[in-house]
Amino acid sequence: MIPTLSQVCTLHSSFEKDIEDYAAGQCRTVEVWLTKLETFLQSHSLDDVRRVLEANESTLPVASFQGGLLISQGDARREHWQHFAKRLDLCSQLQIKTLVAAGDIMMIFAAS
Repeated sequence: MIPTLSQVCTLHSSFEKDIEDYAAGQCRTVEVWLTKLETFLQSHSLDDVRRVLEANESTLPVASFQGGLLISQGDARREHWQHFAKRLDLCSQLQIKTLVAAGDIMMIFAAS
């Protein structure tokens, strides 16, 4: 088992800031939040991700999370599976060995 700190703990912070801050606290293994990584990649390259990780002596052993694969139907299901394939490729390129996938409907309750 590899203990990691999940970026879900700091969703309002940027990918790069998380890596820097976590490393400053001696946490160098991070569970990357895929949406946060994808947002970073909109204006950066995979090499930039690797540079940030290397500069902070950090690794991404696990990525979270992929949902909607089993509950969607029709075109929505096809889109979820295409997105999943892109994410698997991204994980492969960054040597992320584990991807958390949610198989059930997720329910979010808002406080009234």
